[in-house]
Amino acid sequence: MQNRYRMYRRNGTIFYAKDKTTGRTESLGTSDRAKAQRLLNAKNQATEQPHLNVAMARVYLSCKSPEMLNRTWNDVFEEMELSYHGPTLTFHAWEVDRLFQPRRLSVSA
Repeated sequence: MQNRYRMYRRNGTIFYAKDKTTGRTESLGTSDRAKAQRLLNAKNQATEQPHLNVAMARVYLSCKSPEMLNRTWNDVFEEMELSYHGPTLTFHAWEVDRLFQPRRLSVSA
């Protein structure tokens, strides 16, 4: 399979990725060729194997924070409650909304 993105450099500074399908250009945010190549490879791999993206994301998350994989929406609400103060407590409306109740105990990651 041919790669969807190709890499080029503008004015000898920053590397960019060009989407061959849409023609859109996106900065890779680096002038280091090795870093840019890794980012480009990740973009191409994501388009070739989209089903693998979620599995890879879970692996990265489990390395950073293992408890995040089992976190529920209720845990998210509890964390929000600690950081919000005053009139910004509008998220409580979501907490009591009957349509949101089935999601409270589902995994949020």
